[in-house]
Amino acid sequence: MSGGSYMSAITDVGDWIWGLVRGGFNEQQSISQIIVDAIIGMIPVVGDVTAVRDLLAVVIRLADHPERRQETMQWVELTICLFALIPVAGGAIKGVGRLLARVGRNAAEAAPVLREAVELLNRLGSGNAVRFMRELDLSRYTADLQRHFRTMVGRVTTTIDAIMRRGGRILPSSMTERLRELRAAMQQLLALGDRMIPQAVRDLNGWLRTVQRHLYAGTPHQIPSSLRAETREFERGLIRQRRLPRQAELPFPPSTLANYRHRVPWPDLRTGGFHNPAWNPYRNIRTFSGNLQAVALRHPRKIYRIIENEGGRSGAFWSLERPASGRRWREDYAVLESWNRDGYYIEFEIPPGQTLYVWQGRVASQVETDAAKATYGQVLNGGAQQLLIDLRHPSNAWATSRVERLPLHRTGWRDHMGVNVPNEQTRAILLGQTERAQRVGTYTAVTRVTGAGVRGQQSQQRQQQQRRQ
Repeated sequence: MSGGSYMSAITDVGDWIWGLVRGGFNEQQSISQIIVDAIIGMIPVVGDVTAVRDLLAVVIRLADHPERRQETMQWVELTICLFALIPVAGGAIKGVGRLLARVGRNAAEAAPVLREAVELLNRLGSGNAVRFMRELDLSRYTADLQRHFRTMVGRVTTTIDAIMRRGGRILPSSMTERLRELRAAMQQLLALGDRMIPQAVRDLNGWLRTVQRHLYAGTPHQIPSSLRAETREFERGLIRQRRLPRQAELPFPPSTLANYRHRVPWPDLRTGGFHNPAWNPYRNIRTFSGNLQAVALRHPRKIYRIIENEGGRSGAFWSLERPASGRRWREDYAVLESWNRDGYYIEFEIPPGQTLYVWQGRVASQVETDAAKATYGQVLNGGAQQLLIDLRHPSNAWATSRVERLPLHRTGWRDHMGVNVPNEQTRAILLGQTERAQRVGTYTAVTRVTGAGVRGQQSQQRQQQQRRQ
């Protein structure tokens, strides 16, 4: 990885982690990159910033959700990530560990996992892959894993202390409080780690023993010193899969044109225009579920909108009440994380003598179909009452300048990230003749998306193209 690509990757991971750490405070985004920099030195392979992302994602999830700290699979996932910190064999074991997690959920996966693991090791360059699997004993790494965990927590804690010491007078009090909470949670996890990590290793080792009983006889493929396998047909790369729900499974399916009856002087949702480009007809209608109502809002009605930054004031979607929590906003209003990560809310009271012509109805369920997103597969139920307001329409144009001057209020939410993102299932897929796998650190990551994922990416590209026009 070149120096420029390496720094770009650190920045990207830092931005991603900031979504977990920040609690809604974008102006101090560099804090996340400081934390990344503090941890990345622990990774044996320079540039493997994805290992930092995976590790910190699990740790911060456990820090923010005390109710999950006794879940064995949470610590199994953490332990798998910790293997990346062990030099030489750690990256290979991390890849095998992700496959072993499938056996923990279904023992019938043992035989296919074995074949996938051997062929994955062929790709990673671990010598005699069959012998490696036969002789592998995860329990001998327990002490190293605990030591690395203590070191990692220590680095995060020290980094938080340094940030608060140097920036205590600059950081908002809410951010300082957030950092203190993270620090305290880290200490609690440190105490739990002495008990839960050995248990996670025992579970992983038990699943490994199940797999080892299925060892088959065959000719192992030796991996040359160049770390390139002699044959591609016996190599595999890891792929993380998430299942997308069918539309019939969604609790609030999108509206159709039959649910819409136009009225004057309300904005016409059947035509291209504000938030409804010509290439995606009826998109606005499909954000609802069931019938749409044409509603005239008058004084003293107040309406609310959740935004990431000041540029989002005059957007289309509003609510009649301020959501009680970040999770309720995310779930009930079906706001995908890739659309809006929160930060502020605005409140608008309709002045006397004025009327807003809005469309009202239930929010349709939403699914993240873009496989390139970290939240791919996120499913949000919807069902709350939403308002769609076209502030560019002549009937509502009087309100535009007033809305754009509204003050921003912080939400302070911390429970709205990672909501209903499905667990990934890791498989090792054979690499076809035309496929190329990118090495990420010590293991290989392959991206293969479903038809729905491709359609989601194409939709995203069309939206970006529309914005540039």
